Amino acid sequence: MTFLKRSTLFLLLIVLANACTPQRKLIYLQGDAETWNDTSSFVMYLFPGDILMVQLFTVNQDAFPGITNSSVASDGNDTRNAYEKGFVVDQRGNLTLPYIGTMHLAGLSLDDAHDTINNRFKSTSTTQ
Repeated sequence: MTFLKRSTLFLLLIVLANACTPQRKLIYLQGDAETWNDTSSFVMYLFPGDILMVQLFTVNQDAFPGITNSSVASDGNDTRNAYEKGFVVDQRGNLTLPYIGTMHLAGLSLDDAHDTINNRFKSTSTTQ
């Protein structure tokens, strides 16, 4: 029985000693701490099937019925899920929005898609 206890203890010590990894071997702890939160190189692109949350605000609700002004939209009581609130990019990469129409957004970054939607809304609102 003593031999079994000693061999079990010895085996446990070997396993514990090998389970410890020095910090220099951990990849995620390498480099400067300031660069860990650097997200400037990360760009998210849109693909078919993505869901976009698009909020349109207007000061003049008579010009665009159905679009809320910013004070009404900020109440936070919207409990709908993403599919109900958002707009889905279709299989061809197009997005159709009310008052704006259909535009091709697949392959664009989020910033480029934002600019495209914003410019399209501005051009639509000036023609009405």
